[in-house]
Amino acid sequence: MWLLAVWACVIGSTPWIGDDIANRFIRVVMPTPGLLWGTIVKETRSWMDLQGRFFPGSVAWTRTLLWLVNTRVAYKLVLVALMAFAVLAVALLARRITRSAGVAAVTVVLFGSLLTLRILVDPVAGFTGLITLTTGLTVAATWLLIVAKRWWWGIVAALAYAAALVTYETVILFAPVMIAVVLFERRRWPWTLPVIIPAALQTIIVLVLRSRLTTTSAPAYTLNLDPGAVASTLVRQMTAALPGTQWLGHARAIPPFTKANVAVALVVVAVPVFLAIYHFVVRRHDVSWARIGMVGGFGAWMWFAPSVQVAITTRWQTELYPGEGYLPVGYAYFGVALLCAAALLALDRLLVARGDSTGARRATAVAAGVVVAISAVVSLAGSLGVAATYAPNF
Repeated sequence: MWLLAVWACVIGSTPWIGDDIANRFIRVVMPTPGLLWGTIVKETRSWMDLQGRFFPGSVAWTRTLLWLVNTRVAYKLVLVALMAFAVLAVALLARRITRSAGVAAVTVVLFGSLLTLRILVDPVAGFTGLITLTTGLTVAATWLLIVAKRWWWGIVAALAYAAALVTYETVILFAPVMIAVVLFERRRWPWTLPVIIPAALQTIIVLVLRSRLTTTSAPAYTLNLDPGAVASTLVRQMTAALPGTQWLGHARAIPPFTKANVAVALVVVAVPVFLAIYHFVVRRHDVSWARIGMVGGFGAWMWFAPSVQVAITTRWQTELYPGEGYLPVGYAYFGVALLCAAALLALDRLLVARGDSTGARRATAVAAGVVVAISAVVSLAGSLGVAATYAPNF
């Protein structure tokens, strides 16, 4: 809760950024609900006809939210709520798979230690929270399908996943791992239909739209499968989710680290993060290798699959520079957090297998706590610098 509150303050300190700078004037341009609805319909049709994309949820969510919430403070509160929703959904899924509340808590700590404000394209503090919204809907749908006692919860899960699909199509890539988790937990394939049916319908719609295109798609929606270009872009996109890579890669316009920001981060997050990781590692967790694999696999897929989508796109092969990451890096923060949680659980199993002496476990807990605390300090200190750079745009 402390880490989430810290990040709520950081996000709340940012001004309008990215596409939000122009989109926030939607109510000035379209002062009546009728004009708003007409714009949503028109833009949706334009995306379908010119680019072969079907994401009416994104258009409707972005336009409606900024039409209803036209003050910066209220808007940032919505973004913070979306982040909390996504974090809660991921934590609940981790808890259900591992049967451990401690894993849920440490996943939140790890996420808070990885999240970093991005200087050019930030998926958490801007872009109407499309990434956090669709993360929450997708993961919540998966969680519902493995805890539901009644069939009609499957309909709720299908609607949640369908809403995510028509808001940001990238989440269609999560269908395989969602199906794997549901089958692992329930051992019954009918419970996978709430994932399969919406994903299949979205795929059919997009294929039909793409087949009817009469013009060339924009570079952002054009594929280039050259191995060299794909590999280099994939590395840039995946490493963007790791702490400090904006500075190591000398991302464009990135502000320098300052001693003041590092000092603040040390005071605010270093000790609580260290203690959280230390106490998690120092205790035994009876989680099977299979369940560790499911958590780690889900996280690895959330990190890898959206990055591949970016890597095969012509635009980002030329416009994505070292240290930078496009919007799907928001999914990667959650994915890497789950993957790291699985790594800590695997470490626990290895310690038990080697005799689990008190001294070895405590030494391991200290090392793990220091590593994650450093990550948290780097992430927060860098983000404070980015927030300060944004400040003149208020």
